[in-house]
Amino acid sequence: MSEGAREKALGSICKGGTTPINQVVDYAEAPSERGLIFQDGPGYDGDSMAGLAVSGAQLMFFSTGRGTPVGFPGVPVIKVASNSRLFYAMRDDMDINAGVMVDGTPRQAVRDEMLALMARVINGEPTKAERNGMDVFTFLTVHPSF
Repeated sequence: MSEGAREKALGSICKGGTTPINQVVDYAEAPSERGLIFQDGPGYDGDSMAGLAVSGAQLMFFSTGRGTPVGFPGVPVIKVASNSRLFYAMRDDMDINAGVMVDGTPRQAVRDEMLALMARVINGEPTKAERNGMDVFTFLTVHPSF
């Protein structure tokens, strides 16, 4: 595994917080549990979002530390910048700045902001990716050994 891939994997683990993992599902498999669910799938953004959409996701929070601006057609994608530098550099592409927690903003305040935005998006407010037409769609054949 490359250094970059290792760093990305560790970042994903940290973003899960301290909540117990309730289930691990295969790529494009619908979960049968509630809570924090991991999906075993590709790391490419478009393919990972396709797997979530096929498994039944109706809205996605997509955290990024490198600034991926993409969304997904048919499923709103709320882009969460993991650091303030990225958020301010890509203000037109990021919906939430989670980096403020490093500066002392309580996690609860960021959570409340995310939930408020989620409610607005569910009620029709477009995400930045939707406003910018940044939908990415990919086709991935799921191989039995995947």
